[in-house]
Amino acid sequence: MNGNHQVEHVVEPDDSELQLAIRAFSLQEGGVQAPQAAPGGADSMQHFLVLIGHASARLNSGALADDAIADLVRRGLDRDTAQVVVDKAVDVVASNRA
Repeated sequence: MNGNHQVEHVVEPDDSELQLAIRAFSLQEGGVQAPQAAPGGADSMQHFLVLIGHASARLNSGALADDAIADLVRRGLDRDTAQVVVDKAVDVVASNRA
């Protein structure tokens, strides 16, 4: 597996998918390692894609990156993770526009 994977198509998640992804990342960041609480590798990637889908949708609708970060933080994601998600979403949106 190389680091050159490009997400070409993202879909805005529904609210329940988004909240599940945020909870999963919050559990990971908080150090909670209950057997079914923190996601594994594939689940973690799926949750990350859900977060990117939400951030990309916000950016596509005209939001600035700072607004997309603030939205994710308001929904419960920590600021550092929100920054990483939005940085990737900016790349995805730019790639899709090119």
